[in-house]
Amino acid sequence: MFAFGWIYPHFLETSSYLPYLYAAPIGTIPCPTLIIVIGTPLIMDGLGSRTWYAILGLSGLLYGIMGVAYLYLLLDWVLIIGASMILIKAFAKKLNQPKIEIVTGA
Repeated sequence: MFAFGWIYPHFLETSSYLPYLYAAPIGTIPCPTLIIVIGTPLIMDGLGSRTWYAILGLSGLLYGIMGVAYLYLLLDWVLIIGASMILIKAFAKKLNQPKIEIVTGA
């Protein structure tokens, strides 16, 4: 996901592959930016926040569905798949939450 967002190929027409490494519209267009932001915690296996995963997943689904349905960008299927993966990870797996122990003096 991260690598695909980095070289998001939709807005660049070139005969060489080298410009894809520095000309991706990261930070200016929501879809490649969301792909990278969703790919990062998937690589790092979490940030420990179910809420953050839900926000990323729902945002990715929204932009991905809009891109595929209204703008006819088939590349946004990658965003939909990544958003679905992070939503599944958020709700299916118990994230590493710190355990709170109550210590009583005896």
